[in-house]
Amino acid sequence: MFPAGELSWLCRLIVESLQPHTQPDTVSSICKQNEKELLLASSQVVRKIQLRIREFDSRIEDTATKPFPIDDGLFCSNHHSTIHQCLSEIVTKLMTLLTIKNEFVQHVAVNALVLTSQFMLKSV
Repeated sequence: MFPAGELSWLCRLIVESLQPHTQPDTVSSICKQNEKELLLASSQVVRKIQLRIREFDSRIEDTATKPFPIDDGLFCSNHHSTIHQCLSEIVTKLMTLLTIKNEFVQHVAVNALVLTSQFMLKSV
């Protein structure tokens, strides 16, 4: 079961951090300064996801013998729709980064996609 708070956190992090840099007009005419800002923003996203994954790992070690509390706040009639919408937004933002002709931005985008997958696996 996917904790509602974790999915919300991930969605907000990626969408809010990358929104200014992934607008169609911004991506199509990106300049060097915007590339730097995008690289910084996407690198910060990657770092925050890495830290959250480490938190999961330490929680797992701490709760190895205790039951892990489960947040089932998303489990309602809109559960699947909410998850689908959130994951769709995440993937759209990250895939947009792959269209930018900058190998460093693309590299960070791939790292973010991989970490997003790891994050979801750890938080289930």
